[in-house]
Amino acid sequence: MSEGSSAGARGKGKRPAKVPVTIRLDPDLLARLKAQGPGWQTRISRMLEKAAPAGDKPRRRAKVG
Repeated sequence: MSEGSSAGARGKGKRPAKVPVTIRLDPDLLARLKAQGPGWQTRISRMLEKAAPAGDKPRRRAKVG
């Protein structure tokens, strides 16, 4: 590493870091994604982006009870 740089530093214009989340998936879905090889988390992210494109208004969940 050169002087003045630090590990993990991000340059100007870089995409924001990913946010860690916990999500529950059906076991068969997870198995199919993992069977496709490395990058299964990226594939899930792309699937979610297609399902909820930018600009869509979030829907409020109906109250139960």
